[in-house]
Amino acid sequence: MLKISVLDPANLNSTKTIKYLSRALLASAVALLLFPPSLSYLAETAAGDLDPTFGMGGKVKTDFFGRSDEARAIAIQSDNKIVAVGSVNEIFSDDLGLARYNPDGTLDPTFGSSGKLSLNLNGSQDGAEDVAIQPDGKIVVAGRDSTPFSDGTGAFVLVRFNPNGSLDPTFGVGGIVRTRFPSSSAAALSIALQPDGKIIAGGGGVLNLEPGGGLFNISELARYNPDGSLDQTFGTGGKVFAGGAGIADLAVQPDGKIVAVAHFFFLALRFNTNGTPDLTFGSGGRVENTDLPIRLISSLGVAIQTDGKIVCGGGVRAPSSSTNDFSLVRLNANGTLDAAFGNGGVAAGDLGSNEGAWDCAIQTNGKIVVAGTSDQRFTVARFNSNGTFDNTFNVVIPDFGCASPGANPVSVAYGVALYPNGKILACGTACSPRDWVLARFEGDPVGPDICIQDESNGNILRLSPTTGDYQFSACGIGFVIGGTGTLTKRGDILTLQAFGSNSRVLARIDGSVNRATASVQVFSPARTFTITDRDTRNNSCSCP
Repeated sequence: MLKISVLDPANLNSTKTIKYLSRALLASAVALLLFPPSLSYLAETAAGDLDPTFGMGGKVKTDFFGRSDEARAIAIQSDNKIVAVGSVNEIFSDDLGLARYNPDGTLDPTFGSSGKLSLNLNGSQDGAEDVAIQPDGKIVVAGRDSTPFSDGTGAFVLVRFNPNGSLDPTFGVGGIVRTRFPSSSAAALSIALQPDGKIIAGGGGVLNLEPGGGLFNISELARYNPDGSLDQTFGTGGKVFAGGAGIADLAVQPDGKIVAVAHFFFLALRFNTNGTPDLTFGSGGRVENTDLPIRLISSLGVAIQTDGKIVCGGGVRAPSSSTNDFSLVRLNANGTLDAAFGNGGVAAGDLGSNEGAWDCAIQTNGKIVVAGTSDQRFTVARFNSNGTFDNTFNVVIPDFGCASPGANPVSVAYGVALYPNGKILACGTACSPRDWVLARFEGDPVGPDICIQDESNGNILRLSPTTGDYQFSACGIGFVIGGTGTLTKRGDILTLQAFGSNSRVLARIDGSVNRATASVQVFSPARTFTITDRDTRNNSCSCP
């Protein structure tokens, strides 16, 4: 079982408390003498510790109207501001909600109304389920409008906002796109952006087969042009239908193929760029629960490694038990189970009872972060790249300081995102009535980063001169890859070389003259990016 660290002095043993306070007091005293207050935090931290530079002790709680709210997804902008989306309750209905936070966790007053906004989509149970940030800073939100059409069919809802929180009138009708599907209760649960600016949404609903056909769940996909119109080159009229109980998460591979996981039990799907099933993946484009050595109860998150392997997160029923554990499945690029991961491709971890992962993300060193719930509490944990639980990571179950914590003990982490410096951000819900909550955690120490940036297009390569971890960002198209390379140092010249199954990275930094060059090659689809940086001292290290 993993070590659980609840960062509350009342829950720490006296020796650890004294040691922690002593270090913090000494660090604070030195910092006040040498640095301004904004840089005064020097206390020792470990991976999984709450980040004390964020909110109050690493935590942020946001209330909208004094009623029940849920933050369902987050995205980090290139300037490190944070966009969170979900549902907010305003008297008689649930509405779509957004909030934007500054990097320190305070609400951004330049967004919406003092950092927050809500939008009623004409239903009583509206809300946002996922969010993506375009390279131009516009915010695309996928969600649900609970009011059906007159014939009982439902719709995907996409909304695009300008960077200041106003609706974008160049998208759909006044910033809103509704796409009718034959299923009732249809909702867009996930969203992904392609490098060409097209938008993919996934979700599902319940299809009524009449007469006498009964009801069954269906997964649905749609692809949109940048203006919100359906892309007629995708599926049938821009839409695709598949089995499963609704697509819970999406990811786009570098070659443009689309990977999706569906609700309830395990189902992974891959589609070609035109929306047809990819027959080179699994069986007919599908990997199902029956293909696994143990049966999973859910598949809710998906992420793609730099080597093309696919990681799916969810929950699994513990053997000889009525409780559930965190689970991960790793598939090879062709959909076969990765035998080197966990137990025949499936990894499971037990922290208590009734656990499950709602989202997952892959660090540059290959470790996998999962966000979900354990013992009905907001939980973030980590697996090693081979599928074992990472016992060096402090499993975090924060106390969000609810006024009446005993009234509603259930809290959940629904979304997770990673910063280039390794820090981990998660969002979800806690308290009664429910509030939006965010928490930021320390990641692995990677040493001082080196950042080189192209002088013309702003493309960025960050690397650690101690570990070889790197992350490349092509700012104009929002393309990001990362991994770990080999470092060579001769005098003042540092060289990074990284060779992967689908990419090659070569960087040369000359510290004597503060100059650097880099080349990043992606094999499928074939792309080459270059960086020329004649002065590494003046880089913004964020996309322009």
